[in-house]
Amino acid sequence: MNKFALAGLGAVCLLTAGCPHNEYIVDLAPRGASIDRQVTFFRRDGTNDSSADFPTNELARIAACYPPERLQRDAKKYTVSGTFSEALPPDLGGSGTYTNIQTVLGEAGFYAERFRGSDAPAEGVARRLRAADQLADLVLGWSKAALGSEPNYSNLHDFLDGDFRKDLRNLAVYSWTADVAAHFKPGAEEEFAGRVLQYLVERHYLQFSEVPALLQALDDDFDGVLATFVRRTFAAKLAGTNTAAAPSDAVARVADREVLEQSWHDFLAGTPEYKELLRKWEEQSGSDGDARRPEPWDVIQEPLSDLVQFGFSGEPDRLTVRLSLPARPLHTNGRWDESAKSVVWEHALEPDVADAALPPYCYAIWSRPNEEYQRQRFGEVRLQGDDLLKYCLWYASLDPRRAAEWDALLNRLSPGEAIRKKLEAFRFSEAQPGGSYPLAIRVLPSIVDALAGNSESGPD
Repeated sequence: MNKFALAGLGAVCLLTAGCPHNEYIVDLAPRGASIDRQVTFFRRDGTNDSSADFPTNELARIAACYPPERLQRDAKKYTVSGTFSEALPPDLGGSGTYTNIQTVLGEAGFYAERFRGSDAPAEGVARRLRAADQLADLVLGWSKAALGSEPNYSNLHDFLDGDFRKDLRNLAVYSWTADVAAHFKPGAEEEFAGRVLQYLVERHYLQFSEVPALLQALDDDFDGVLATFVRRTFAAKLAGTNTAAAPSDAVARVADREVLEQSWHDFLAGTPEYKELLRKWEEQSGSDGDARRPEPWDVIQEPLSDLVQFGFSGEPDRLTVRLSLPARPLHTNGRWDESAKSVVWEHALEPDVADAALPPYCYAIWSRPNEEYQRQRFGEVRLQGDDLLKYCLWYASLDPRRAAEWDALLNRLSPGEAIRKKLEAFRFSEAQPGGSYPLAIRVLPSIVDALAGNSESGPD
């Protein structure tokens, strides 16, 4: 296989399937102030068989988040479990929290977790933009070495350092956007591939009628595609105002596949980037005699892969999260499974790198009324759903003394009373007398309305 195809393969192999990958199943069950967590994990060999060996380094990382006795093994499938409050363990690489607010009227629960990666997208975008600039610099340097003596080379130089560089940077942003969109919209990668082709057509890098042949050539004749691009684009820029002129001998020469490959090889071998790769290899080879000597093509491989990184490098890992709840949550980005009484999330997991596209994020918010207590005080369940959620958030903001005073008020209520009047008359002990709205009503008018019930009229 030619070297250009090898470099391109590093970018297009990102869509491979059927490769070994890890699978993780996270089961969560809230228990008041704490939450039970069980993680089942194993490695598939590229089929439905889970007989592959799980990576030992990741096994050690997951196990370190739990007591030793909580790691169980069944053949090559592992399970760990534990009970946590507030911070969740970073077992799968990420960060998560669980919060439960309990009041006499009911409770509210909050679950949120990021898996792997980072929610700081700036570095992911910056990495792709750096890759675009690196590729533009390499193409610019090669063009000067191969075609710098051409009469109209300044036209080509200005194009490569101007429009071509900007187009690469735009494609870099397309790449990052496609990675993000894939988390929210099925088939996003296919749509963005179409957008990229449209972009290239609009900027005259190719004609739309050539797209079918281009897609076939990417598999069978990658260097032929590149040679065609060099012959068409470079010849047009070097022709200047004489657009009908035939390509110069120099352009025709470097557009030859073998000459083009050798020309790039020689150029890359003399770059500072390749010399740095050799220096690092020489340092490493002293301790690792099997270290592979870098080739000039390695200089272009990394920025090319970074630039067109649609999807994942190889088969992604698979993640399923199941949160058991008595009823559908108020707010979530997961799917409610009524039969299992669970919120379910299913995600592909990128490699655990800090500047990957937006990582999977799961959240759920729910509330559950204390029906017995509310019936004792109001004769019916008056506070539930989002109203109960708001109430719990407000209650959590009270210091212990205020919370005790408020609870004491609720404990004195009974069905049939003029509850609104009691709420309107309530003051925290440090409140200034004569205020038109006591703190409880000013902060939570909708909650007071719900507690008072529809049968009681509000304040004038």
